[in-house]
Amino acid sequence: MRSPRSSWSAVVAAAFAATLWFGAGRVPRWTFDAAIATGTLMLALLIAAAGGAHSPFLLLMVWQLVFAGYFLPAPRTGVQVVVAAAAMTVALVAYDDNFAWTRWVVAVTSFVVVSGLVVTLRRHVDELLRAVELSARTDALTGGLNGEASTRPCSPRRGGCGAAAGR
Repeated sequence: MRSPRSSWSAVVAAAFAATLWFGAGRVPRWTFDAAIATGTLMLALLIAAAGGAHSPFLLLMVWQLVFAGYFLPAPRTGVQVVVAAAAMTVALVAYDDNFAWTRWVVAVTSFVVVSGLVVTLRRHVDELLRAVELSARTDALTGGLNGEASTRPCSPRRGGCGAAAGR
């Protein structure tokens, strides 16, 4: 038998999924942030219901932040880390009066480290893609732009055409 909480969570998740799927080009930018934050809050409810600090679902919070770190800019990813830390705090306090400080510190530290690594890796990938794009537009032999080389007329005074012209 399903609990009303899980049914409500499924409805909220389906509503966000439909909004993002059908309104991909028309939804405001903050909709993606709200979807990630809502998913984080739903995970916090799941963690609180499944045992608090001893819940096997703690790892799922990290995946929310991997997604945020890859698809959102660094400041907006930082907001998601703060939301995840706050949701984790509420989930652990709601489950038990003995707040599990060590679990909380380990969880929040892993949130910060994983998010930082993903943001850094994404930044490096973007730099590499820019370098590859510039390399693709530049002729390795002449150093000129590829489009420029194809529009320049051949001239015997410049040594001919193509690769032979550079020798």
